[in-house]
Order: sequence, then structure tokens, then C-alpha cells
Amino acid sequence: MYAISRSGDSIEAVPEPGAPVDAVQRLFLDQVIPLLLHLSGRECLHASAVVTEHGACAFLGPAGAGKSTLAACLALRGCPLLSDDCLALAGRSPGGISVVPGHRGSRLWPDSAEALLESGGSLPPVAGNPSKRLLASRRVAGEPSPLRRIYLLTPAPPGAPAAITPANMQEAIPALLEAAFRIDQRDSELLARQFRFLMRVAAETPIRRLRYAHDFAALPALCERILEEAAT
Repeated sequence: MYAISRSGDSIEAVPEPGAPVDAVQRLFLDQVIPLLLHLSGRECLHASAVVTEHGACAFLGPAGAGKSTLAACLALRGCPLLSDDCLALAGRSPGGISVVPGHRGSRLWPDSAEALLESGGSLPPVAGNPSKRLLASRRVAGEPSPLRRIYLLTPAPPGAPAAITPANMQEAIPALLEAAFRIDQRDSELLARQFRFLMRVAAETPIRRLRYAHDFAALPALCERILEEAAT
């Protein structure tokens, strides 16, 4: 457990007796930092992202939807990784939304790791989550990148063709709110600020619904399709 002061300038770790140090550190990176960013005025989404030649492409969806797998596949194709799991957003002047670089590696389930790399089975376990494997990126983004697309991941039946379609505001806003980190559900001021910013994200960023079946063999073609769509 972590105790965070209301101002965000004081943090106290109170781990369970016997809790592994790496698990405490992972919790800090995955959960505490996004909440501190929210408290300080920056919004974060539970998402993964890469940089394409046209800007950042982010992937949102529930656990197991394939966010990290898609980002890792694109990273292996040469797109620098921006973040995995925590997507920090910032408003740009005079307009637009940008993505701030975050995690420098992808955390994958073993079947995803083995599908993407011949040596995937030998990747090291993620600290604090040994059921996943850590794929360190060879190319990572060092600077913020303008947000080009947000893809809302939706599973399709096995064998169904992938489809990328525009998401309307009624789809986009709930998906962004569900993916957002927030430190206090009762703080109406912070919630209102977050809602206004996410409304701006939805208004200024093309958001697409990406429906696809979980077929590792089809990943290269799907990545190519994403890059083509993001270029339009």
C-alpha cells in the first residue's frame, strides 16, 4: 500500500510483510506514478503506444485485448515504443494532444512473446509479475509525439476479418473514461478537469474501433493495415 498526501509531495510505502521489493517497485511505476501525474494536472490512460512517421498511435482496451502485443509487434517493425500500459498525455500549444514517453519495454504474456520472437520463451519475467515476459525495446521514443490515432480494441470471432471503423463520441468518451487513471473518485474538481481534457482528446484525435481476432499469424498484416490507416 502507498499513502499519498493530498498535495502529492509526500509518499509513504507501507508494503505487506514479506512483499518482494520488485513487486513494490512495479506497483509504484504502474499505479502510483499515473495517480501522481493525475494529481499534478496530467492525465494518463491505461494504454500502449508507438511512434509512426505520422505521429503516435495508441491502443486502448480491457486486460487481454492485445494492447502490449500490438505495440510490441509494431516496435519490432521499427516503430519506436512510446509506452506500455501507462500513456501520459499532454496538451500542445497552439493545439493538439501529445504523448509523453513512458515504459521502455513491453510486458507480454508468454504466448505473445513466443509468437513475436523465436527467443520469446527465454525473455526475463516482469518484476513483480512473473507470469509475463519483458521485451526490452531496441528503439524507444525520447521526445513527446503528437497523438495521431487512438484505437479501441474489440475482439472478433476466430477467423473474422479485421475491421477499422470510426468511433463516435458515444463510444469514445466512455472508453477514455474507463481507461483513465484517477486518484479519488469523490474529488469532483479533479473529475471535472479530467472529463474536460478527455472531451478535448476525443474532439481533436481521430479515434477508431479496431475489431480483430486473436490470431498471431495475422499480426504482421494487421500492423501493416494500422500503419496504412494512420497515414490517411
